[in-house]
Amino acid sequence: MDEMRLEIVNLNIAHYERLLETETNEERVQTVRSLLAEAHEESLRLTKAMSLGERRSPVDANGGNPFAPPRQGHRLRMKAEEYRTMMGSSRDDATRATYLYIARSYEVLAERAEGIMGDRRDR
Repeated sequence: MDEMRLEIVNLNIAHYERLLETETNEERVQTVRSLLAEAHEESLRLTKAMSLGERRSPVDANGGNPFAPPRQGHRLRMKAEEYRTMMGSSRDDATRATYLYIARSYEVLAERAEGIMGDRRDR
């Protein structure tokens, strides 16, 4: 499972780096830089855990509840970016549409989470 997660994180890193080359909106650049830094940290953590043979349970990752959604809006946005990355590597139109739908759903969840948690920034 960690191997698949690491592959997705590395795809996200490549995606974020490509976005930074072309993005001109400063707010988006800052968001992508933040996501890129988090992805690098996650990649290092996963690589270290895999080299040590550690396993991380979903319970540990979500504060004791494996079914709880991530607590912060930026985590949900990161999931949306992951699905956009997978969408970009898919060749089937139906699969691409499904990944885009999932990514948009994560964006909606992030908006709601930020509103609930008071993290919403005025845009």
